[in-house]
Amino acid sequence: MSKNIDHSDLDKFVTVQGAAKLLGISDKNVHRHIQNGNIKATMLGGRYVILRDDVLNFRRGMAGRPRTSVPRWRFSPEGNEQIGTSVEADLLEGVTEKDFLRALEQIKKSGAHLFEGTIARYVLSDRETPRRVEFLLIWRETVMPPQAEIEQALAALRVPLAGVLDWESARHRTKRIWMHT
Repeated sequence: MSKNIDHSDLDKFVTVQGAAKLLGISDKNVHRHIQNGNIKATMLGGRYVILRDDVLNFRRGMAGRPRTSVPRWRFSPEGNEQIGTSVEADLLEGVTEKDFLRALEQIKKSGAHLFEGTIARYVLSDRETPRRVEFLLIWRETVMPPQAEIEQALAALRVPLAGVLDWESARHRTKRIWMHT
């Protein structure tokens, strides 16, 4: 932690809260990284400030226990296959990625749209076509709800995303998962 700072360069710095937002972690975790020496910070008026470039270049260590081996490919037991439901939709014209992420954050905060019975849920975008979004829901065949219930849950998901995704041209597919880890 440095004690000296040139006040003319303040726009190059962010607060702990700003760093937390940029990194997608809590203020408390930013403070922990400062205390551990992982992030360099300067005390200014009783508060830490951090060079924006240092925040943008910061790479967190792996969360949790590191794997000691790579999981092997597996087949699902007969009669209990994994099934994938894929829904692809494009961002509406004029909608930014930031707008879409705000809508996703609201869904996360609401605790809704969990698709009961799924063993995994992903929201993806393709690097070549970043404005196309895919919702990938993974189910075990034995606990997968009837198709009508899945359609009802997907219809409910469309409501909070109506202002950001083009549901008129969306593609919906059900896929068999042959192998998995």
